[in-house]
Amino acid sequence: GDTFKANDDAVLFKKIFKLIIDEKLYIESDLSLSKLGKLIGKSTQKTSSIINQYAKRNFNDFINFYRIQDAKKLLSDIENNKFTISSIAFDTGFSSLSSFNSAFKKFENTTPSSYRKKQL
Repeated sequence: GDTFKANDDAVLFKKIFKLIIDEKLYIESDLSLSKLGKLIGKSTQKTSSIINQYAKRNFNDFINFYRIQDAKKLLSDIENNKFTISSIAFDTGFSSLSSFNSAFKKFENTTPSSYRKKQL
């Protein structure tokens, strides 16, 4: 019945979570749903719906959330003050500064540069 299917999905989400978070797949700027689907042997659609169901976020937000956590650590460390916001964006897996800025704003309600100023 359905309980079996739900268990399967939970197992799949654990697999996804492990790849993305534990193995830091989110750092790869070219990570896509289809790439992730291939890694777990599921269709893009299936992969997407499992993330939506278990992470309560879409793929992009799911990935970007972890990228932003990394970015926040980098932006709060005085040692990294010599790095530009751009280089931090690229280091955390974003492929453009504008996508970094908008993701950062979405999760933190502030820009990376104001965040950094407040921290340091």
